[in-house]
Amino acid sequence: MAISTDVQGSASALAALDLANKALTDVAALLARATAENNRTVAAGAATDAKITILTAAQKAVSDAMSELSTVRDGVNAKALAVATAQAAVADAKDTIDNTAAALEALAEQVGDDAATAQNAATNAEALIVSAPVVRVVIPGTSYTLQAEHIGKYHDFTAATAITVALPATMPEGWHCGWAQLGLGRVTFTGAHNALEMTTSAAKDAQGFLRVRDNTGGNAAYWLLSGEVAE
Repeated sequence: MAISTDVQGSASALAALDLANKALTDVAALLARATAENNRTVAAGAATDAKITILTAAQKAVSDAMSELSTVRDGVNAKALAVATAQAAVADAKDTIDNTAAALEALAEQVGDDAATAQNAATNAEALIVSAPVVRVVIPGTSYTLQAEHIGKYHDFTAATAITVALPATMPEGWHCGWAQLGLGRVTFTGAHNALEMTTSAAKDAQGFLRVRDNTGGNAAYWLLSGEVAE
């Protein structure tokens, strides 16, 4: 609002300057007529030096006043231009602020949507984990050979007497499974177990993990055994 008032003040000042300039112009015209009249009087030999001095001084005063008015007018014009420039800058700044506010609002909405999506994904993942079936193979016998199609499954050995589990040399790299001795019979892993130092489960309810580290040529599976085992 202050800027708008300044603009109105500048316009009023310019109007006043125009009126003053017109008045001085009229005075200058009157002085010119008086000077011409005085010149005619001089020609007739009736003019005085005092009149000539007064007219000359008056003309100079009018000329100086008009020059001063011109300077003031230039200053007022410069102020009006500065005010207009400031108003334009304020308008641009307002547009920028409005656009930024709109962008932040849109971003906030997007963040909210993304958070909701992430929450839904987490909830769905948790539901899948909770509801996923436990895939396991129950082996009640005393001898068993691991099968390629049972990759990633739990192997529960339930026999009451000693159990022998064969580790195939052809099992592919990356094959893995979990195992547990659920009966009294201890489990001994045999076959292509060149990486195994301890090969027998420790006792009832012992459990662990098996995986093939590599298999050079496809017939030399390098098995790793971990968990509750004994010599």
